[in-house]
Amino acid sequence: MRKKLHKILVIISVFFSLVYFGAFLSVHISPETLWFVAFLGFIFPYLAIVNLLFLIYWIIRRKKIFIFSLIVFLTGIPYLTDIFQFSFSNKKEEGSIKFLSYNVRVFNLYDWSHNIPMRDSIMHYIDDEKPDILCLQEYFYDESHKFQTTEILADSFGLNYFHDAYTYKANRIHNFGIATFSRYPIINSGEIRFPETNNICIFTDIKINKDTVRVFNNHLQSVHFVKIDYETIDSLGLKIDSTQISGLMGIFKKLKKSFVKRAIQADVISENINKSPYPVIVCGDFNDTPVSYTYHTISENLKDAFCENSSGIGSTYIGRIPFLRIDFILHSKEITSSGFKVYNNKFSDHYPISCYIKFED
Repeated sequence: MRKKLHKILVIISVFFSLVYFGAFLSVHISPETLWFVAFLGFIFPYLAIVNLLFLIYWIIRRKKIFIFSLIVFLTGIPYLTDIFQFSFSNKKEEGSIKFLSYNVRVFNLYDWSHNIPMRDSIMHYIDDEKPDILCLQEYFYDESHKFQTTEILADSFGLNYFHDAYTYKANRIHNFGIATFSRYPIINSGEIRFPETNNICIFTDIKINKDTVRVFNNHLQSVHFVKIDYETIDSLGLKIDSTQISGLMGIFKKLKKSFVKRAIQADVISENINKSPYPVIVCGDFNDTPVSYTYHTISENLKDAFCENSSGIGSTYIGRIPFLRIDFILHSKEITSSGFKVYNNKFSDHYPISCYIKFED
């Protein structure tokens, strides 16, 4: 019986090792070519935990298979460091300016009884943090000025320079999109629009004293899960019925579509980053994890502020799926970042992130 159990555990361990190894491919292979490896990258943190538990088990049991498990686990270290960091220094560098990125979920607009208090909470938070450059995703602007946003940020908070762009308009006055605000002059701006989607990237050239930086503010393709999708996930157990199978097929279809669209968007953004005449800061809601084609395509030749000076997992998504870091601040090597922080407030379904940036002398 023990030998049979041992064989079963070996098979399961090897299976998860191979799946874990397969997740590495997700950063190199576009989902347009092979979408399922993108899903393996998405669940990489959980695959790492399973493989670590097996490694510990084999070491305790003194089985030689631990060598195989150890080698496979260690090959994932470069990807694990994109997810988990331990830094001894997280202090602001002298002479740096504050950069903040936040998906504000349209300031909770559709919670009609609480949208004003929630908007005010977000605004109070921003005012307390006093960023020099502020990038907002899922931004909302009301042309009737009844639900004020831009008016507060630009007129009351001193973020006088701003660049906004909108992908959807409702009731002729309600604008939904993305916005970048700055205390420093904006000398040029542009948009990168994607076909058949409300997602967008804007770039803004900001003059900071004697230096100029191009800021890319992104909101990439969402999965668009709805209530029934979450109900399907919550209902899963050891036995799966036909209704759950149908629900899972719908979920995988949505995942595939979003993986492919983000890959296409990432390729376009990367091309524009490479054409920038200035050092860049690239931020926003990527809707993808560090172990993904999207992240590695956009972050190529850039530094990740989280990896440079933060500790822990740095989760930015508030939802049923834990450990997701899908919001980023990346920057050129000519720029240094310090004091990276994820703020534990729940005014949106994303946590805001910030860091201090400084041009190297």
